[in-house]
Amino acid sequence: MEFVHHPGPYHVYLVPHSHIDVEWYWTYDKTRVWSRDILESAIELLERKPEETFSQDQTPVLELLAEQRQHLSGTPISQWLTSGRLEILGGFVQPEVAEPDGECLIRQFVLGRKRAKEMFGVAQTVGWLIDTFGQVPQIPQILVGCGMDSYVFMRGVPRRLGEVPTAFWCESPDGTRVLTYWMASGYTTSAGTLLDSLKEEIAHSSSQMIMIGWGADVTNPAEAPAEKAREALLNAATADGLPLASVTIATPGAFFRALREQAGNLPTVCEDFAPVDDRFADLRGTYSNRARHKIANRKAEAALLAAEAWNALAVESGSHDFTSELETLWRRLLFSQFHDTIGGSCTDQVYEKALKRCNTVVDFAEDITDKSLEVLAATADTGAFRYPVLVFNPSSFPRTDVAEYEMVFREEPTNFRVVQADGKEVLHVIGNPRGSRFATSGAIATAHVTWLASDVPPMGFKVFAIEPIPGRAASARATAGTGSVENEWYRVQIDPTTGDVAQITDLSTGYRCLDGAGNEIVAREEKNPNLEGWVGLTGKEERTSHTPAEVRVEVEKNNLFQRVVTRRAFLGCQLVREVSLFRGVRRIHCRTRFLGFAGGDVLVSVRFPAALSCEGEIVYETPFAMTPRDRSYHCAQKVVDIHDGVRGLAIINVGTAGHFPVGNALDMILFRSLRDFPDYYAPLAAEHGDHSFEYAVIPHAGEWRDGNVVAEGHAVNAPFLVHFAGMRRGAHAESHSLLSVSPRSVRVSAVKRAESGTGLVVRMWETHGKPTEAKLVLDMPFSAAWSATMEEQPIAPLQHARHEIRVPLRGWQISTILIHTQPHSD
Repeated sequence: MEFVHHPGPYHVYLVPHSHIDVEWYWTYDKTRVWSRDILESAIELLERKPEETFSQDQTPVLELLAEQRQHLSGTPISQWLTSGRLEILGGFVQPEVAEPDGECLIRQFVLGRKRAKEMFGVAQTVGWLIDTFGQVPQIPQILVGCGMDSYVFMRGVPRRLGEVPTAFWCESPDGTRVLTYWMASGYTTSAGTLLDSLKEEIAHSSSQMIMIGWGADVTNPAEAPAEKAREALLNAATADGLPLASVTIATPGAFFRALREQAGNLPTVCEDFAPVDDRFADLRGTYSNRARHKIANRKAEAALLAAEAWNALAVESGSHDFTSELETLWRRLLFSQFHDTIGGSCTDQVYEKALKRCNTVVDFAEDITDKSLEVLAATADTGAFRYPVLVFNPSSFPRTDVAEYEMVFREEPTNFRVVQADGKEVLHVIGNPRGSRFATSGAIATAHVTWLASDVPPMGFKVFAIEPIPGRAASARATAGTGSVENEWYRVQIDPTTGDVAQITDLSTGYRCLDGAGNEIVAREEKNPNLEGWVGLTGKEERTSHTPAEVRVEVEKNNLFQRVVTRRAFLGCQLVREVSLFRGVRRIHCRTRFLGFAGGDVLVSVRFPAALSCEGEIVYETPFAMTPRDRSYHCAQKVVDIHDGVRGLAIINVGTAGHFPVGNALDMILFRSLRDFPDYYAPLAAEHGDHSFEYAVIPHAGEWRDGNVVAEGHAVNAPFLVHFAGMRRGAHAESHSLLSVSPRSVRVSAVKRAESGTGLVVRMWETHGKPTEAKLVLDMPFSAAWSATMEEQPIAPLQHARHEIRVPLRGWQISTILIHTQPHSD
């Protein structure tokens, strides 16, 4: 990377701060105690020394600062905030930005600024991400959309970029820019490192303005006043002949106000600052630590976003509004996305608490969803059926997918079928029929039923019925087989000597999609691996394709799906792999289980080598973007795709975000096992016990856009919801859509009640990197619609007619739509 180095003289801004990890190798109860001490010291220092300043981030810490106000006898905090001696920074917590859903990143800043306004009457303007494990390309658009005008970070700058400027305009893929400062010397500075920090900042300086963070992890400002550091820095710089014009004790906001006066000469950088070959530390392993938490986090995200959307739509039909309860759940989820927590670089106690928070979010979110769906289900006409069920589609586009339900019968029939509202029978499978009289008469009290729900409308429902019929139910059974399964699109063949996928064939073209063993399990050995992220690969691997074993193969075939299950020994445990192909669904679904894993210093992945004509382009879904990347260890949202322009292959994860491609092989990390980590108590990081991982594979023609992989990734992570409706006479006889967005290249990331308490908010993003006009259709009366900030402040009115709103979008743009709906009347 090239830029014009500024020769000076330099204006140095010394920024006192304390980086407080809300969790790490301590839990939040300790954080509260330490934070109170730090904040009390900061207040005492500000009262005693008028030249001092202090800056602090993160809502859970700032809430403790707000508590201090009642104990102040002197200057009120609000006056320090106004005068610029005290500044609040960042968002709710300092999150990991690559793993959580992009919508969660928006909520970090929206909720953080909301709480700051409530507590202090002012909101943060500086995105303070100094310890997050890498950055993502859409950070500028998110910060600006949330009302922030500047951005500070440290990690994620790889050595391959060469000389990177400290001050620059960081540009998102959509063209949004934010004034940015990269802390080239790090955020931790002490008396012994001041001069070295200054030299490092000067070496990368693109401006006269230099920022040096004066502080460290949980540092107490009273123990090292910035005034002494200022004098020491001036003396050391003079003795060393460094060209300094001034050294000022300031806040980040004051620094950026000064920098903005020279911002016209700064370079613009559009870069993927991912932690590969990071200048400060190898953090890649955090993308695969503590796999159970990552899977639980993904489930919690899906449950909470679904609950929020269905609540918003149900309120328009007269339902109780659960917005307050939803905000409490958001706080729990966002707290657990603190970078050390979701990164797994934490003690077992922190990890276990995070798991509990995620599970709590799921439980309460699902309860809100159930209550909201009950209201929406009342609009369906189900009076003709004894056992009507509604399939709800959480996507903003129509879908054909699999629905599942645990059915309970009153009269205990011996057989049943699944039909649409028009009486047409659909493909279905009866599993696990049970009942006290089942063994003797075949009477079914309960059963797991799976069926193909075709053309379920977007953000809406379709009516089905479970209908008792004569005869005796045929329960699904698996038998020993040859290991070849197919649907109308693909044939999958299993290697009986390894249990790997020998080949995937596209039945429409005859194309053989794999160049080697697929669904192969690979265990890369690590030496002295570090839970903080350092990956110590030795080059040794254990692979299912290279270690033939006794493999048991079972095949289940019925009118809905074909499934092959293999069992074998691997890594000292039992490895069970399922590959399923459903009629009507153009995906290959996989589930892999490790039963009785004993632990080991290994990075365990699943690998699919794509058969391409050349070295393929690898594209990762990152928050609100699709980002081309190299063959290093990176983090994905839901999808990674490889293609040669003619054909490609995508893998969709359900929480396991780390990927480490090899050549043209997609390689998704399932989990990382570390034995005897010495730095803090973390025996659970060995990952002993049973593990289950779900993922899907999509071979496709063309490149990733042609494969519709972003929408498919959303579908896999947002399964259909099935609601028992009861017999009612609503207005909608067969199906009904409450909200839809087209074209399919536009994806909805959130539907929620407006923060004002009236109206609806829809957030969407353009997924193909191409300008388009989205059409938003609502089945509810509304009087006006505006494009808005992510904080829901109106920007400009949008064209609308009847139920349609037209939304112009730049490529990769995230757009927030504020809709003034008509009040519901009974």
